[in-house]
Amino acid sequence: MSPMVPPSFTWPELNWAIDLNHFARQHAVVQDAAVWLAGAGVVVYAALLLTTVWGDDQPAGRIAFISGVIGGGVALLITHIMGHFWYRPRPYVASHAVKLLIEAARDTSFPSDHLAAAGVVTGILWRMRRKTAYVSLAIAPLFAISRVMVGAHYPSDTLAGFLAGLLAAAIVTWLEGKWAPYIAPILKDLGKVFVWFDRPFVAALVELIVLVAGFYLFQPRPPHT
Repeated sequence: MSPMVPPSFTWPELNWAIDLNHFARQHAVVQDAAVWLAGAGVVVYAALLLTTVWGDDQPAGRIAFISGVIGGGVALLITHIMGHFWYRPRPYVASHAVKLLIEAARDTSFPSDHLAAAGVVTGILWRMRRKTAYVSLAIAPLFAISRVMVGAHYPSDTLAGFLAGLLAAAIVTWLEGKWAPYIAPILKDLGKVFVWFDRPFVAALVELIVLVAGFYLFQPRPPHT
């Protein structure tokens, strides 16, 4: 069965994508910020998810971290299914007026895998680290706009991806009750061995290493010409 194209919200959004992409290209600071966040946003969210590992609410926090990792896989599965049934070309493919600013695949634009990852992390943090979840929510619109500005997505792609991520977080949270009781004693014992791991200085150092390494490995690349 051929995938369906949702015309009702493709063409109006193409104009928005063209305008945002043009605006970014006309302002070097905006373009640099959009390119950076569009590529490194997933690293920021990985660091936010890692905050569940620290703190006094262990091993529940580390179980939540595992759920977040599993949730990422579930979110990718959901977005893959959605993209199979609702195909539409990315903005830079649909119009020559959009210039792709980073390397991106030529697969379906709908929905955004990057924002799905953001949705998973936000959903997990909402029940474990509410204040950090607010930070996650605040970053999400900027992350979404950056993905549109670089020519990789339409606005509704990012919204659909984020909602798919929230759904994935809800699914893995519901499934936690099935496997968490078996792994909780192991995590508790590991916590006794790595007591130093919960020290604020060590936690901050690990977060910094993750961010630096992630930014280096996932720095946005220019598109192939």
